[in-house]
Amino acid sequence: ALHSPPLADTVVNASPADTRGAYYRDASRSAPHNLFARADALPTTSARTPASLFPSGGAPGGGVPVTERTVAYGAATFSFRWQAGHWLIWQDGSPFTSTEAGQLAAGTVIVQRVATHPEPFPEDTGGGVTPVAETVGSGTATVLRDGTSFAATWSRPAAGSATTFTTGDGQALPVAAGPVWVLLVAS
Repeated sequence: ALHSPPLADTVVNASPADTRGAYYRDASRSAPHNLFARADALPTTSARTPASLFPSGGAPGGGVPVTERTVAYGAATFSFRWQAGHWLIWQDGSPFTSTEAGQLAAGTVIVQRVATHPEPFPEDTGGGVTPVAETVGSGTATVLRDGTSFAATWSRPAAGSATTFTTGDGQALPVAAGPVWVLLVAS
């Protein structure tokens, strides 16, 4: 699907099969935790960046103070803990880290509730079926920023449109400075 229109015209495919020189395996680790990427060898794009997709700015009023939020999937659990001006990220109870930066953190975490259905493709080699998230339309979300949780509505009228987030009274809900994590959760 990624190699056929319309996705082939809009997606930069950086899979190991398409950019072999960008990936390597560390023989001292067991699969699947032994696959690494050389960032400088990954393809680049002139497409819109997350900064252009999510307007940034100050938070509106009306949020509820919160210090932690956990989102559970079948195979993993992610926790976000407000500390020192950002959301520290944990996976399955352990800090989510990178070699270069240590524990990863986000300025904004968006938990977007979406309809899902099984993928129309054959099962993967492990027998799993990947859910497809319906991100065109509208629904509810929770936006975490500045140690605060905001009940939100998301809207994306067409596949080529960016998703917008608003408060219950219709105010725009911009993201805070820093990385943005969007978690698509079955509604």
